[in-house]
Amino acid sequence: TFVGEIFNMHDRVWYLYEPCRSLRWHAGIKDTPEALPLSMCTKLVRAFLDCSFDAKDLIQVLKDKSAVSHSRALTVVQQDFMNHTAAERHSAAIESCRGSIRVIKEIRFTKGVPDNLLYSEVKVLHLVRDVRAVLHSRLKLTAFCNAADAANTTSIRRCIEPLCQSYRTMLRSIGSFQASLEGRPFWQYYKFKRIKFEDVALEPLPWVGKIYSWAGLGQVPSW
Repeated sequence: TFVGEIFNMHDRVWYLYEPCRSLRWHAGIKDTPEALPLSMCTKLVRAFLDCSFDAKDLIQVLKDKSAVSHSRALTVVQQDFMNHTAAERHSAAIESCRGSIRVIKEIRFTKGVPDNLLYSEVKVLHLVRDVRAVLHSRLKLTAFCNAADAANTTSIRRCIEPLCQSYRTMLRSIGSFQASLEGRPFWQYYKFKRIKFEDVALEPLPWVGKIYSWAGLGQVPSW
């Protein structure tokens, strides 16, 4: 969320916060990243990156209050077109999307970044964080570990294993992608960047400059 805000603050960016969260309203899907079918998330992310999302996609995301509160783009659509039809809101969102650099923050690619995103024109910023901090945060969520006995170490381990497995899968996916770039043009290496959350948190302004430069957003604005 912190790194996502770096993009959300930029005037040229059309930023979305975890659009795949909205898919949790589908029957039988828990609100945990590991529970969501990868194909559903990939399709939705691709539609927003291409500005080819339909009115139903937009309405679905607008229902997520967290997504709206973390996105200037969605806030504008929600506020400025509150009394307009769904078709008018959709048209305005499409126009805004096409005139901006699209950035999507998503944590639900737990089986690795899909090939149709990695092997495309899309740039991938891979944020990694000490898994102990991630677990400390996740264990506060009832949906994440509601079946575990907090006093039972074995139960906790069994509960968090899917998260650890998703980390391993993601790292293998990225590793295979990087290995496949051997001998390819430099720009294809440049489209992928991995950063550590702890580094950004310690020195945010220098890292904002590095991230903006990599993303083609120019220099850091005078906020």
